[in-house]
Amino acid sequence: MLEVKKTIEIDGRQFILQTQPAASVYALLTEILTKGLPLNLLGSALEQFIPASMLNMAGKQTMTVEEMEKLQLEFMRCVSEILPGGPVAVVDERGNYQVEDLEYDMLLFGQLLTEMAKWQYADFFTEILRKLGIEDLTIQLEDPEKLKTLLSRIS
Repeated sequence: MLEVKKTIEIDGRQFILQTQPAASVYALLTEILTKGLPLNLLGSALEQFIPASMLNMAGKQTMTVEEMEKLQLEFMRCVSEILPGGPVAVVDERGNYQVEDLEYDMLLFGQLLTEMAKWQYADFFTEILRKLGIEDLTIQLEDPEKLKTLLSRIS
């Protein structure tokens, strides 16, 4: 069964990560791959999941600061902090911060953003790697020869 909520702790604070609808997550992933990443890091491996025409744009467009901020706030809309009065969304529908110190705490913002991205995309990328025959990525990354083989397979 698909888990749609996850509670995490960062520096003694409790946060709830809520899975976004598949269409939203897919749209954000496409935006990340076509504008956010400088290179098509997974080569043709993604073509069975995302149309090749979209992947061919990877690295050819640049993401503006405004687009990057909007993308980040989209991720954060599905994060809530558990406060004494109950859960509070850290960012509302209009992109306004609802948790007082988050707007200016770059470390906390970055940690939440990283956790949310991992939460949204871990299964997707794990499945791609599995289809490539890569079962234990940790072993692949620790052994230089296996890493070289891995990189040749995904490029």
